[in-house]
Parts: sequence; C-alpha cells; structure tokens
Amino acid sequence: MVLMVARTRATELAWDPTVLQESWNLLALGGYGHSAYEHGAFIVRDASGQLHLRSWKFDREFLTAHYRGAIPSGVVAITHTHLNELPMPSDGDQWLARTTGVPVFVLTRMLITVTDGYSNRVVRSGDWRPVQSGNQVSGGCDTTAAK
Repeated sequence: MVLMVARTRATELAWDPTVLQESWNLLALGGYGHSAYEHGAFIVRDASGQLHLRSWKFDREFLTAHYRGAIPSGVVAITHTHLNELPMPSDGDQWLARTTGVPVFVLTRMLITVTDGYSNRVVRSGDWRPVQSGNQVSGGCDTTAAK
C-alpha cells in the first residue's frame, strides 16, 4: 500500500505542469543531457500547495551533484540531471532516496526516471519538453535559494 502511494505521488510529480517546466529549465542548465556536470534541485510544495523547484548551488562536479546546507521545508522529492546515456538512477541516487525517504528523479532529454531507493522506473518517456511560448519555456527554477 505505501509503495503504491509513493508510486502515484512520483507519477503525479512528473506530470505537474510547473514541475515539468522547471525540470526542463534545469535540464537546459545541464546541456539537455549532453553535459557530464549535473544540476540538482529540490521539488518543494509551498504554503499554498504549489510545487516548485529550488535549485542547488552548481559546483561543477563530474557526474554528481551535491547539496550543502539545511534542507528547505516542504521538500517532496529531489531531481537532477544525468547524461542522456545514463538515464536510470544510480546506486547513489537509490541510497539518497532510501536515506531521505523522498523519491529521486533523473532528468535526461528523452526520459524522466525515478527511484524510491529500492526500485527504478520510467515515469515519462519520449519528448517530454513542455509547451513553449516563442523560444522560452514558461516558468523557471528558483535559483535564488542556491546562492
């Protein structure tokens, strides 16, 4: 029962319009899956119930992203970019999900995957780019928290 609830929540997060738009912007920072330097963010539910990404400080770490500091209130998941060739959560991602108790998402150009710490699965496949207005994706990550 608990696993079913966690799976539903992860799927809902991956389809939330704001999370999707802000995830796309995070993936853009990661070169749309062409950069080996990962970008990470918390998915946070604010006081009004809206979901947003709070980006982590970018430390230009090869094949990893780390967060240092107090975890913001309202965190419901963690998300980060991977190389397109590595679309599934790593062992470290699984450990992080088990340790924190929140799902960990992996963003690549054609897949969004998630781990609960025990199993990995695809929650979006194909072209998941959100609807764009002109050349800009609406929305954006809150990068002020990372500074």
